[in-house]
Amino acid sequence: MAGLFAAMKARLATTVILVLFVCVMLSGCATFAPPLGIVDVPKQPTTTFRLYVSGAVEREGYVEVVAGSSYDTAIRLAGLLKETVLPSYAATTVNGDFTQIVLGYYDGEKVCDSINANSLLIANRLRVYGISDEIVNKLADYIDLHGKISNKQCLAEALGDDYQSNYYKFFVAEKDYEEGN
Repeated sequence: MAGLFAAMKARLATTVILVLFVCVMLSGCATFAPPLGIVDVPKQPTTTFRLYVSGAVEREGYVEVVAGSSYDTAIRLAGLLKETVLPSYAATTVNGDFTQIVLGYYDGEKVCDSINANSLLIANRLRVYGISDEIVNKLADYIDLHGKISNKQCLAEALGDDYQSNYYKFFVAEKDYEEGN
């Protein structure tokens, strides 16, 4: 009988505690701590970095990556080409130091730097390794008629049929991109 009495006493104590818990919760008492597993942890704001990726990529322009991502992630968001050469720092973590990434390309013989489509080399019709004089003249003529090249669409207009085999050799500087878009 004593065992039965002890069991009833324990059950009554549990019921009283549960009733008190429910009453406190319904009253909105802020001093009562919620049971384990129901704690609402505030979310930390996610830091993102905005990078301008240009040169030998499919989609020149801005990409956003979350803190802790590598530069490789940003480059892949812009789209790798078979000619794209990843920079030595591609595996490092984005920290906001670089805001623009210009990717070079492999021409089958060596690694080459992409050329600013609005550079003085182009405007003055100077020779550029890996780029024919015809291409340089097309770009210079376009710039003379229309002003700066501000994106890959303008580059396509300037190069015409030669675009597919040459677009990755050029980039548009971030400032020129922003002014034109």
